[in-house]
Amino acid sequence: MPSHRVHRAITTWVLGKHHGKVHKAIDYPYKFLGSKHRILFHDPLTSVLVARVVSKEKDASSAAILHVLTDLLFPSRASKVLDSLILLRRRIIRLRFS
Repeated sequence: MPSHRVHRAITTWVLGKHHGKVHKAIDYPYKFLGSKHRILFHDPLTSVLVARVVSKEKDASSAAILHVLTDLLFPSRASKVLDSLILLRRRIIRLRFS
């Protein structure tokens, strides 16, 4: 399951903004359902509705669709690798500019 870091990175790459509030709201059921949280808010229609409730940004609906697609496309192992690469990239950038 992709981390919020992965969701934000992909959304930033595609839409130019991370839309963190959208990703957090879509994954809210994780607090009480754990790994089965995808039974709520993880279909295209509901995810867009949730996005529109929590954000007035013009690309919020697209961010919601990207969230659902990211969950479908990146299995757990691939998402962990991607998460590690994002962290490594941040550290390298920090080292270069410090």
